[in-house]
Amino acid sequence: MIGWLFNKWANNRQIKEAKDFLDRVKSMNSDELSIPLLVVLETANMAFEEKGIDVFDPFPAMAKDPSVALYFSKMVIELQKIGRQPLAPGPMVWTHTMRATYNHNVRNLVRDIWTELHRGEPFVEDARDELFSVYDMWPSLDRLGETPIGLESEKSGRGDK
Repeated sequence: MIGWLFNKWANNRQIKEAKDFLDRVKSMNSDELSIPLLVVLETANMAFEEKGIDVFDPFPAMAKDPSVALYFSKMVIELQKIGRQPLAPGPMVWTHTMRATYNHNVRNLVRDIWTELHRGEPFVEDARDELFSVYDMWPSLDRLGETPIGLESEKSGRGDK
Protein backbone atom coordinates (compact mmCIF):
# COMPACT_ATOMS: atom_id res chain seq x y z
CA MET A 1 0.00 0.00 0.00
CA ILE A 2 2.75 2.47 0.90
CA GLY A 3 4.64 1.62 -2.29
CA TRP A 4 1.54 2.28 -4.37
CA LEU A 5 0.97 5.62 -2.64
CA PHE A 6 4.60 6.65 -3.17
CA ASN A 7 4.46 5.71 -6.86
CA LYS A 8 1.24 7.68 -7.30
CA TRP A 9 2.76 10.69 -5.53
CA ALA A 10 5.97 10.46 -7.64
CA ASN A 11 3.96 10.11 -10.86
CA ASN A 12 1.79 13.13 -10.03
CA ARG A 13 4.84 15.17 -9.08
CA GLN A 14 6.62 14.33 -12.34
CA ILE A 15 3.53 15.28 -14.34
CA LYS A 16 3.19 18.59 -12.46
CA GLU A 17 6.89 19.44 -12.87
CA ALA A 18 6.81 18.66 -16.61
CA LYS A 19 3.61 20.71 -17.08
CA ASP A 20 5.07 23.64 -15.16
CA PHE A 21 8.25 23.54 -17.22
CA LEU A 22 6.28 23.29 -20.46
CA ASP A 23 4.17 26.28 -19.44
CA ARG A 24 7.35 28.31 -18.82
CA VAL A 25 8.92 27.47 -22.19
CA LYS A 26 5.63 28.08 -24.02
CA SER A 27 5.47 31.55 -22.51
CA MET A 28 8.94 32.46 -23.81
CA ASN A 29 9.62 34.20 -27.10
CA SER A 30 11.61 32.19 -29.61
CA ASP A 31 14.74 34.29 -29.13
CA GLU A 32 14.53 33.77 -25.36
CA LEU A 33 14.62 30.00 -25.88
CA SER A 34 18.02 30.10 -27.55
CA ILE A 35 20.06 30.18 -24.32
CA PRO A 36 18.12 27.35 -22.65
CA LEU A 37 18.49 25.35 -25.87
CA LEU A 38 22.25 25.91 -25.90
CA VAL A 39 22.48 24.87 -22.25
CA VAL A 40 20.52 21.71 -23.09
CA LEU A 41 23.08 20.91 -25.81
CA GLU A 42 26.01 21.59 -23.48
CA THR A 43 24.47 19.46 -20.74
CA ALA A 44 24.15 16.57 -23.20
CA ASN A 45 27.82 16.97 -24.11
CA MET A 46 28.78 16.95 -20.42
CA ALA A 47 26.78 13.77 -19.82
CA PHE A 48 28.57 12.08 -22.69
CA GLU A 49 31.99 13.21 -21.45
CA GLU A 50 31.36 12.37 -17.78
CA LYS A 51 29.20 9.26 -18.05
CA GLY A 52 29.71 8.04 -21.63
CA ILE A 53 25.96 8.25 -22.23
CA ASP A 54 24.26 9.62 -25.33
CA VAL A 55 21.15 11.21 -23.85
CA PHE A 56 19.79 11.93 -27.32
CA ASP A 57 19.07 8.19 -27.31
CA PRO A 58 17.39 8.18 -23.89
CA PHE A 59 15.93 4.67 -23.73
CA PRO A 60 19.32 2.90 -24.04
CA ALA A 61 20.87 5.64 -21.87
CA MET A 62 18.51 4.81 -19.02
CA ALA A 63 19.05 1.08 -19.58
CA LYS A 64 22.81 1.60 -19.36
CA ASP A 65 22.63 3.84 -16.28
CA PRO A 66 19.26 4.11 -14.51
CA SER A 67 20.68 6.81 -12.23
CA VAL A 68 21.09 9.28 -15.10
CA ALA A 69 17.77 11.03 -14.30
CA LEU A 70 18.99 11.55 -10.73
CA TYR A 71 22.34 12.79 -12.10
CA PHE A 72 20.50 15.59 -13.94
CA SER A 73 18.21 16.35 -10.98
CA LYS A 74 21.22 16.81 -8.72
CA MET A 75 22.80 19.07 -11.33
CA VAL A 76 19.71 21.32 -11.26
CA ILE A 77 19.90 21.61 -7.47
CA GLU A 78 23.63 22.37 -7.56
CA LEU A 79 23.22 25.07 -10.22
CA GLN A 80 20.45 26.72 -8.23
CA LYS A 81 22.50 26.48 -5.04
CA ILE A 82 25.47 28.33 -6.58
CA GLY A 83 23.28 31.02 -8.15
CA ARG A 84 23.40 29.83 -11.74
CA GLN A 85 19.65 29.51 -12.24
CA PRO A 86 19.84 30.50 -15.95
CA LEU A 87 21.78 27.26 -16.56
CA ALA A 88 19.29 25.03 -14.71
CA PRO A 89 16.95 24.48 -17.69
CA GLY A 90 19.63 22.34 -19.37
CA PRO A 91 19.59 19.54 -16.83
CA MET A 92 15.86 20.11 -16.18
CA VAL A 93 15.08 19.23 -19.79
CA TRP A 94 17.20 16.09 -19.52
CA THR A 95 15.58 15.14 -16.20
CA HIS A 96 12.16 15.29 -17.87
CA THR A 97 13.50 13.51 -20.95
CA MET A 98 14.89 10.62 -18.90
CA ARG A 99 11.66 10.39 -16.90
CA ALA A 100 9.74 10.05 -20.17
CA THR A 101 11.54 6.77 -20.79
CA TYR A 102 9.80 5.10 -17.85
CA ASN A 103 6.76 7.30 -17.22
CA HIS A 104 4.38 7.37 -20.17
CA ASN A 105 2.32 10.02 -18.39
CA VAL A 106 5.00 12.65 -19.05
CA ARG A 107 6.06 11.48 -22.51
CA ASN A 108 3.79 13.79 -24.52
CA LEU A 109 4.63 16.72 -22.26
CA VAL A 110 8.32 16.10 -22.97
CA ARG A 111 7.62 15.92 -26.70
CA ASP A 112 5.98 19.33 -26.40
CA ILE A 113 8.93 20.68 -24.40
CA TRP A 114 11.29 19.66 -27.20
CA THR A 115 9.00 21.17 -29.85
CA GLU A 116 9.03 24.46 -27.95
CA LEU A 117 12.82 24.41 -27.47
CA HIS A 118 13.35 24.08 -31.21
CA ARG A 119 11.75 27.51 -31.67
CA GLY A 120 14.99 28.98 -30.31
CA GLU A 121 17.20 27.48 -33.04
CA PRO A 122 17.30 30.50 -35.37
CA PHE A 123 18.77 32.62 -32.57
CA VAL A 124 21.53 30.39 -31.20
CA GLU A 125 24.49 32.16 -32.81
CA ASP A 126 23.92 35.43 -30.93
CA ALA A 127 22.97 33.56 -27.78
CA ARG A 128 26.16 31.51 -27.93
CA ASP A 129 28.22 34.70 -27.83
CA GLU A 130 26.22 35.89 -24.82
CA LEU A 131 26.56 32.54 -23.05
CA PHE A 132 30.30 32.63 -23.59
CA SER A 133 30.66 36.19 -22.30
CA VAL A 134 28.69 35.47 -19.11
CA TYR A 135 29.48 31.81 -18.32
CA ASP A 136 32.56 31.06 -20.41
CA MET A 137 30.57 28.30 -22.12
CA TRP A 138 30.76 27.58 -25.86
CA PRO A 139 28.33 24.75 -26.65
CA SER A 140 28.81 22.67 -29.76
CA LEU A 141 26.04 23.02 -32.31
CA ASP A 142 26.61 19.54 -33.74
CA ARG A 143 23.29 18.26 -32.40
CA LEU A 144 21.29 21.43 -32.91
CA GLY A 145 17.93 20.49 -34.40
CA GLU A 146 17.90 16.98 -32.99
CA THR A 147 15.18 15.63 -30.78
CA PRO A 148 15.84 12.64 -28.54
CA ILE A 149 14.98 9.38 -30.28
CA GLY A 150 11.50 8.20 -29.35
CA LEU A 151 10.37 11.67 -28.25
CA GLU A 152 9.91 13.34 -31.61
CA SER A 153 6.62 15.03 -32.31
CA GLU A 154 4.56 13.43 -35.03
CA LYS A 155 5.47 16.38 -37.25
CA SER A 156 9.22 16.12 -36.91
CA GLY A 157 9.85 12.41 -37.45
CA ARG A 158 12.63 10.29 -35.95
CA GLY A 159 15.60 12.39 -34.84
CA ASP A 160 15.14 14.90 -37.64
CA LYS A 161 17.10 18.08 -37.82
